[in-house]
Amino acid sequence: MGPLSMLVGTWNGQGNTMLATPAKEGLFRAIGHPLTNETLTFSVAAPTPDRGGFEQPDIFLNGLRYHHQVVDGKTMEPLHDEMGFWLNVPATKNPKASASLIRELTIPHGNAVILFGSAHEQTGPYKFPPFHAIPFPKENFPAPAIYDSDNTGDVNKQLNDAHKGLTFLKTQVLTVKTRNQGDIVNIPFLDKQAKSTDMTATFAVSIVSRDGGEPYYMLQYSQVIMLQFPALKDGPMINWPHTAVATLIKGE
Repeated sequence: MGPLSMLVGTWNGQGNTMLATPAKEGLFRAIGHPLTNETLTFSVAAPTPDRGGFEQPDIFLNGLRYHHQVVDGKTMEPLHDEMGFWLNVPATKNPKASASLIRELTIPHGNAVILFGSAHEQTGPYKFPPFHAIPFPKENFPAPAIYDSDNTGDVNKQLNDAHKGLTFLKTQVLTVKTRNQGDIVNIPFLDKQAKSTDMTATFAVSIVSRDGGEPYYMLQYSQVIMLQFPALKDGPMINWPHTAVATLIKGE
């Protein structure tokens, strides 16, 4: 499994999510779920052969099947149900490419996504960079602007705050993006109403301990999906960050 090996198992924890959606009145709606309860399960998938051709032998993709379920932390309303794969892709001659990771996913809104990326290992915690979910370009947003860095906040701050009091023994960082030759496919309805155009995700899987206690596994993720639609009816297009972050602990 390589860099994916620590993911195997069932993870539970909490996070939050925020997105904006079009509204019938011609104005956008901002929807936030400040507390989510999440379960993420990974299991080993059978190796899958991809047949090679001239100057390139067959390759095998090894990896994990996963299921991610998210509910509102207060109402227990289902919010997200995602299934997919994380896969290791070996280095190839044709095309000439280094070993990489891919994440394939589908959700029942009518989206399918493939992301490419890589992994690295470090001894300390992964510090998630600040991210403010501000729509852009700013000039396309109707005045007065109600979205700015002060009222969106740093969505990754809670991930870094969770590091306090922990000793990190090892961290595996997985980063994947659609911009790395990946893609998002939407059903025609979503292409017209709220088109998903780009996705980036970082998963940090760590072995940690607290106060000298027994080590345990912690998974943190931060991901952003860009949704594209106007703020006003017939207005110019705006990119809206749909953010999701969480801290999860692996069960026994």
